[in-house]
Formats: sequence, structure tokens, C-alpha cells
Amino acid sequence: DEFQSKTVVVTGAGGGLGCTLTALLNERGARVIGCDASGDALAGSDLAASHIFDLADSRSVHDAADTIIARHGE
Repeated sequence: DEFQSKTVVVTGAGGGLGCTLTALLNERGARVIGCDASGDALAGSDLAASHIFDLADSRSVHDAADTIIARHGE
């Protein structure tokens, strides 16, 4: 499967579509890193890791991308 052992970042992972996508990717063997503006929305999700940031704030996105790459990049 094309997602087996791959790291995938899902923004909006705490919402309906994000939760569905996360579940599908997990089933296909991906290591899912979920991102959302709300930590509460990510609570209880089946994620390898989670990061909280606001997509409307470019500085927040840049900082989150740097953090994700530093912690989970290959």
C-alpha cells in the first residue's frame, strides 16, 4: 500500500473530514500527525503525534512546519 510506513500530516484532524481521513490513513499503515487549532478536538484521536496551530496565522504555520520536520522528518 502506498501509505505503509509513511508519515502524513493532516490539518483539521480534529474535525469530521480530518477524523475520517486520519482513520483511513491509519488503516492503510500511515503514521499520522494530526494538526488542528483546538487541542480539545485532537484529544482521543488515534494519532502518532499532534500539533496545535492556526492555519490563518502564517507565523504559526511556519513554526509548526519547522517543529514537525524537526521531530518527525526522515
